[in-house]
Amino acid sequence: MLGAPVQRRARRTGGPLMLRLCPCGGIARCNGTSAGGSANRPEHVDPALPRPGRFDQVVWMGLPDQLGRADLFEHYLRGLKLGPQLTPDRLAAELASAAHGLTGADIAYL
Repeated sequence: MLGAPVQRRARRTGGPLMLRLCPCGGIARCNGTSAGGSANRPEHVDPALPRPGRFDQVVWMGLPDQLGRADLFEHYLRGLKLGPQLTPDRLAAELASAAHGLTGADIAYL
């Protein structure tokens, strides 16, 4: 069990992920174990997370292109009632062209 000061710092800096990684500093190699995570704001990731020995691979995903944004908008537009002249794929294409620079999370929030 982690001590209270470590738990408070973990909550402040990274939440549940840090709570799970804090005790990993002295643990021997765990074969067959995988962990995944994502961040929309990499500048806010605690510097302890990517330090050597924690992860063997980091994958950077860029922003979605116009087709990717259109696919995301189509997904989130499903189930909405639109006028007869406005189809979901047409609306998704228009929104995607206006949403340059948005992440998938930004589009989901809209």
